[in-house]
Amino acid sequence: MERYPSSVREEISRLYERYADDVYRYGRLTLGTEDDAYDVVQETFLRAIRGWPRFRREASEQTWLLQIARNVMYDKFRRRRSEQRVMQFAQIHQTKWQDAIDHSLVIESAIRKLRESYRQVVILRHVEGLNVEETAQVLGWSENKVRSTTHRALAKLRDLLTDDEETGVWDR
Repeated sequence: MERYPSSVREEISRLYERYADDVYRYGRLTLGTEDDAYDVVQETFLRAIRGWPRFRREASEQTWLLQIARNVMYDKFRRRRSEQRVMQFAQIHQTKWQDAIDHSLVIESAIRKLRESYRQVVILRHVEGLNVEETAQVLGWSENKVRSTTHRALAKLRDLLTDDEETGVWDR
């Protein structure tokens, strides 16, 4: 980072302070592990430093960083394709749920069960709080596609959570 002007280092430091948690959360919910999420944060901000001169401010800083994070995660997915693994709900959460924190793990697990496009739109819209336009920018989709995919994704998430409720997960 020494080879970059101090103004770039200061801007990226400011962005890191403001958005690192958002990038971490996006990575954690998408990839499922803390280590992978930390890797996403690190790689996202390294790419942001290198890409700073090309940042045209057509999107918000948060949207720009989340687009970079998405690309980082896609690169990870491509590298892992040969070793793909599907995590089963029971493997992720082997302990009993006893309080509200545990219920959030059920929701997180349900989000991870969604197909990737559904998972992406749910995370960006309802976890990161982006609006339809910002979500469309991050995903490179039309706003109509964001709306329709959000509708389908929430219906599927509702079904997954209802299935969990019917199997007694919420009562453990």
